[in-house]
Amino acid sequence: MNREWSEQNKRIQSLIKKADTLEQGKTVLFDLRNDLMNTLLSFRENLKREDFDSMPFMNADGYHCKNIAYSIWHIFRIEDIVAHTLINGDEEVFFSGNYQNRINSPIITTGNELIKEQISNFTKHLNLDELYSYSADVKNSTEDIIRNLTYNNLKNNVTEYRKEKLKSLGVVSSDENAVWLIDYWCNKDVRGLIQMPFSRHWIMHIEACLRIKNKLSPNYYLCSITKPQNNKPMDNFINALLSNKTDRIPDEYDWFAPLLGDWDCDYYDEPTQGQKRHVKGEWLFRRILEGTGIQDIFIFPSRATKETNPQPDGEYGSSLRMFNKAEGCYDVVYTCDHAMKRLTFTKQGDKLVGKVHSEKDAYWIFSDITGNTFHWKNVRLYNNGEKLLVCEIFGKRVAY
Repeated sequence: MNREWSEQNKRIQSLIKKADTLEQGKTVLFDLRNDLMNTLLSFRENLKREDFDSMPFMNADGYHCKNIAYSIWHIFRIEDIVAHTLINGDEEVFFSGNYQNRINSPIITTGNELIKEQISNFTKHLNLDELYSYSADVKNSTEDIIRNLTYNNLKNNVTEYRKEKLKSLGVVSSDENAVWLIDYWCNKDVRGLIQMPFSRHWIMHIEACLRIKNKLSPNYYLCSITKPQNNKPMDNFINALLSNKTDRIPDEYDWFAPLLGDWDCDYYDEPTQGQKRHVKGEWLFRRILEGTGIQDIFIFPSRATKETNPQPDGEYGSSLRMFNKAEGCYDVVYTCDHAMKRLTFTKQGDKLVGKVHSEKDAYWIFSDITGNTFHWKNVRLYNNGEKLLVCEIFGKRVAY
C-alpha cells in the first residue's frame, strides 16, 4: 500500500475513535479522498479510452486483475449504496441522478459478480464522462453525510429495516462473489463503514489502477516531462514550446531541474480569524524554448478540488524562469488573472531565493528539495532581522 496513503488512513482510524478529534479525523479523511480522486482524474487526462478497458493482469490474483473503468464503477457504486441506503436511509445518487441511463450501464450492482472477459465486455460500453460525473456526485454527497455525523452517530449499527431495503433494491448480486457484501456491511457500525468503503477500499482499488496504468504506459512520466518525439501527433504550439535538456543552461546552474514534473501540493497561509487555511493544489514544471528556461503552471485550488473547495483568491497562473547567463541567475516573471510579479532567483546554499522586485523585503524561497518533496514559502525578511511568513507550500511528487 502507498505509504503516505496508508499513514493517512491509519491516522483517520485513530482520530475518529475519539469525540474530541472526530472533526480533525474528518478533515484528514477528506484530504485523503481528494488526493485519491486527483489520481483518478489524472487517468482521464492521460489515458486513451481503450486503456480503461484493458486487463493486462486478467489471470492474476488481486484487484489489478480488473480494469480501471470497472474499479471506478465499483468504488463509487459501493460508496453510494453504503452512504445512502445503509447510513443515511435515502435514495442513492445512482437512481436520483438517472445514472444508469447516463452511464449506459447494463447493471445496477457493484459488479462483484463479473469476472475476466465479462468485466471488459461491461466497461467498453460505459460513458466515461458520465461515470466521472457520477463519481464526483457520490463523493460530494458522501462527504456531506459525513460532515453531519456526530460522535454518537458513529456507534450506530445498520438497522434490520435498511438491510432488508438493501436486499429489495437488487443492487447487490445474489452471486456468491457478491452476496456476502450484505452481511459484511450490515455487521459494521458507521465508524467501521467509514474506515473501509470510504477510505481503505478506495486505496486498494486505486493502487491496482496505478499498477494497470504503469503496465500500459511504463514511460508515461518520462514522456510527460520531455518534448514529444516527432513521430507522435502533438499540438504544434506545445511541440514548439516544450523541450528536452540542452546545453543552454549549464549543469551547475540547472537549479530548478529537481522540480521538473508534477506535484501535489498543500498550501497554508497564516491564521486569519484564528484559523489557518489549507488548500490542495497542483504545481507542474517543464523545460521550454529549446532548453533556455523552465515554465511552471501554478493551480490553487487544484482542478480536483476547485468545485468542492473554491477559493475566491485562488490562482491559476504560470511562471517563466529564464537563465541569465551574464548575471548567473534566473529572471522570473509570474502572472495570473490578478497579478504580475518579476523576481530574480539566486542560489544561497541549498535554497533557491527569489527577490520580488515590486515588494520591499518580499522573497519566494524553495528549500528542502528532494526527489519527491520540496518546501516553498513567501516571506518578508526585514533589515532588523525579523521574519514574517505569509504563506507556504509543501510539495509531493506525483507518482506515475
